[in-house]
Amino acid sequence: MTRRKAFTLVEALAMLLMLGAILAATLQLFHTLARDAPSIAACVEVGRHVSRMLRRLGRDVDAARSLPQAVGDLEAGPARILIDHSGQVICYERQGESIVRRVLAPAGEEPAPPTVWRVPGAVVEWKLRRQAGRIVAIETCTHVRRRIGHQTVSNLANAHVFFVGAMGDGREVR
Repeated sequence: MTRRKAFTLVEALAMLLMLGAILAATLQLFHTLARDAPSIAACVEVGRHVSRMLRRLGRDVDAARSLPQAVGDLEAGPARILIDHSGQVICYERQGESIVRRVLAPAGEEPAPPTVWRVPGAVVEWKLRRQAGRIVAIETCTHVRRRIGHQTVSNLANAHVFFVGAMGDGREVR
């Protein structure tokens, strides 16, 4: 029996067929990545803004004296949170594709400029938690919606519960 030093035609064709299948799968992967990369980057950026807003909300609630149901003509609810901190009232409000934090100024004083987090595609739901008739905590559920082809998916889902004065270190609100 002699040893052969080359591939047969059938072996060469089988190798080309496998190589073609691997290349087709790799091209499909690169096509998908190129198509979805901008959407993924935008989703991550919105997630960063939501995370910054949640950190600030946590500090404000932790330093709060109470969470009033209403202040003047403003009422707390699913789209608005009111936080009483040593006589200052802080209002978080969903306005279109943004979340706005305002420190409400007493009558006759100039209000401080608001902080605005642009969060297009983000879903932020606030639920006020009560104990003995008072609001003692805020439950916050968030996720970012984005379109993939013909369907909408939710990414970066989180839930947080912030209790009034949970850390008790008396931090200042700015």
